[in-house]
Amino acid sequence: MVAISSSTQAPIMMTMGDYGGTLAVVRSYGKHNQPTLLADPKTSTLTHKSRYLSKALKSPPVEDFESFVNWLIEYGKQNPGAFLYPSSDDMTWLISRYRDQLSDYYKLYSPDVKTIYALLNKPELHAIAEKLGIPVPSTVAPTSVEDLKAQAHKLRYPVLIKPRTQIGMLRRQKGHVCETPEKLLEIYPDYQQKFYYHPLLIDFDPEVNWPMVQEFHATAGQNTYSVAGFVDESQEIFLTRASAKVLQFPIRVGVGLCFESRPLNPKAIDHLKNICREVGYYGVFEAEFIVHGNQLLLMDFNPRFYGQMAFELERKLPLDQLVLAYANNDSEYGKVIQKQDQTWDHHKVYRFSNRWRLWLILTTQAVVGRFSWAERRKWLIWAGHTDTGCDPVYTDDDPNPRRADILSVVKSWIKHPRSTFKTFFADL
Repeated sequence: MVAISSSTQAPIMMTMGDYGGTLAVVRSYGKHNQPTLLADPKTSTLTHKSRYLSKALKSPPVEDFESFVNWLIEYGKQNPGAFLYPSSDDMTWLISRYRDQLSDYYKLYSPDVKTIYALLNKPELHAIAEKLGIPVPSTVAPTSVEDLKAQAHKLRYPVLIKPRTQIGMLRRQKGHVCETPEKLLEIYPDYQQKFYYHPLLIDFDPEVNWPMVQEFHATAGQNTYSVAGFVDESQEIFLTRASAKVLQFPIRVGVGLCFESRPLNPKAIDHLKNICREVGYYGVFEAEFIVHGNQLLLMDFNPRFYGQMAFELERKLPLDQLVLAYANNDSEYGKVIQKQDQTWDHHKVYRFSNRWRLWLILTTQAVVGRFSWAERRKWLIWAGHTDTGCDPVYTDDDPNPRRADILSVVKSWIKHPRSTFKTFFADL
């Protein structure tokens, strides 16, 4: 795929240096001789170690909303013109929330805060989906214990207690599976007290502290269908790739370890087009569906750069170049890519995994007997297909991020041995 014209050398401002999506796009921009900046309070993230990063900037943490936005504005005043795009839910919301102020100093390609919150607040997203006739897991969003009591016996069990949104969470909480209404009513009040959100988000949405309750699909860990892509503001350019999460850790409620490419599902594409049109979204996105029989149940919609960005870039979908082009009012670039994309083979199988972390997790789980050695061998063989494989951390021309990743785990073992042991020897 071609890159956009390098006639403008304004830098690209990125944040969250340990995010896989950040590393992927910094590498991609760097390979096209497009300068990149990384704003991060840390100095040794994966992206810091990449040879393709042009300049590191010491900033407040994104989680400190006011300080970080003030820092962005001050930096922009002194160095106007950089392109700013998010790679986390916090950044996505902040850019949309302060879009008017930031647009004075940065190039943006981000819709307003109403659009963003409709996508990142799961009850709102599910309400939009139901309005459009898009299947979703059975979900309730109580705003009091009494509200939950009135609905608990109407749900299909097991259910999963989970946050309404990841925006502004000051303490991250994993979802909790409940097998019966009685267990749900017992656990929910204590679980609700564990949620802490940034005051700015609570002011924006006072009900955000109340977790949602969703029907739990045990097969979701290895039966999730994802569509990632780009849509322009006119909704005429819509470019996508599909994949399936084939292994996650922990198995019941965890993050993806292994992904495989999949052909495009026409229903899923139509669903996503309708959602983008309904809320007015444009930009990069990743959406996840649970495969449930013949249905695809919409689970999440991430309106930003995301963790598996390297997978789409490897499969010749230049998402980073597309948002940069449109931020520079170059809509012709999208038409060029759309024409080129018509020849892409969506049926060829590609694989995605962080190979050394996969090896570590499979080995620790096999040692404690929670994963068979035969299964471990099967997945390591799966990941060994380097001709069609993509590793988000290691590349031959940029090996230092993987060294940093390994070192971070070693440091974690030294500083926090108990919690690190629990992480890698967790019950699947």
